[in-house]
Amino acid sequence: MVQNPEPFEGKTLLELGSGVGITGIVLAKKVKIQKLVMTDYTDQVIANLKQNVEINKVSDLVDVQELDWERPKLGGGDAEIVPDVIFVADCVYDPELIDALTKVLKHFLARKNTCAYVASTHRNPTTFQYFLDTLGKLGISYKDYTPQEPLHEKSCMQWKYDTTGTIFLTYLYC
Repeated sequence: MVQNPEPFEGKTLLELGSGVGITGIVLAKKVKIQKLVMTDYTDQVIANLKQNVEINKVSDLVDVQELDWERPKLGGGDAEIVPDVIFVADCVYDPELIDALTKVLKHFLARKNTCAYVASTHRNPTTFQYFLDTLGKLGISYKDYTPQEPLHEKSCMQWKYDTTGTIFLTYLYC
């Protein structure tokens, strides 16, 4: 996203399953976005996420909201936030979450010109295939953007990390 910012620049973004917020915070700091809504579900995760947004001084661009994937609605009152781009990082790991995840994706992808990017660590091929099959059943089209060559050891500041594990990158659209 940081290396290829064009799909995100000037856009309203929605992150599903933000967790501690590292992906969204880096995006807000490094890419010229219009707005980012970071979401998760539990009170504890939301409180931690809000604190991380404040600590990293991106609260002018970032709004943190609770989002129930079973009943997706963003924003207060009658005005729902409409994202241009949705992104999901590392949320395709539990088969029990796939139905809710794909339904919330379908909900937001129903808007004209909205697309999604899903990055997923390859843990269980059966779970990932179930995710793809469920997308298909809901009429969500996808393209595989997974790098063909595995990345090897990279350096991030003073830490080194191994990226030989496959990370799937999937582009979704209706």
